Amino acid sequence: DQIREERLQGITLDTTQIFFRSARRDYVIIDAPGHREFLKHMITGASQAEGAMLVIDAREGVREQTRRHACLLAFLGLRAPVIVVNKMDLMDFHEDAYTAICREITELFSTLDLTAAAPIPIAAATGDNVAAPSDLLRWYAGPTLLEALDTLPKPAPLTDGLKVLAALKET
Repeated sequence: DQIREERLQGITLDTTQIFFRSARRDYVIIDAPGHREFLKHMITGASQAEGAMLVIDAREGVREQTRRHACLLAFLGLRAPVIVVNKMDLMDFHEDAYTAICREITELFSTLDLTAAAPIPIAAATGDNVAAPSDLLRWYAGPTLLEALDTLPKPAPLTDGLKVLAALKET
């Protein structure tokens, strides 16, 4: 979170863009608030996205806003989002909290025809399992968040779109 109040309250109040680069590609992460009053920000960002990441608060689990955002991702054609269970530090990194959320998200995704790999447990505030595996999450054998993002399919090159535009121009 960029704004001091967001960090103090542990919530996102405004849409923020985060730019970074991995060894595989450049990223622009659009951090959109989950609250229904800010839903238009999520839709605006997701409508332009090449991939999606759905973040679930480990303390709260799958809530109304998670369901709402999953429905919108399905509607927008983002059918294989990376699922992240954040704030595992606030749950003392217990596997049981993670497992309960995995069950809930699997059930939700089955009703929406969405697919995803196993959710990734992280503690973003401390960097656990974000770019490197965490000793505090030894029970988790999957990829880090960055590894999962790097496996998202790359979008078609812009030249394909330019070819389509050129063909339309000729007709």
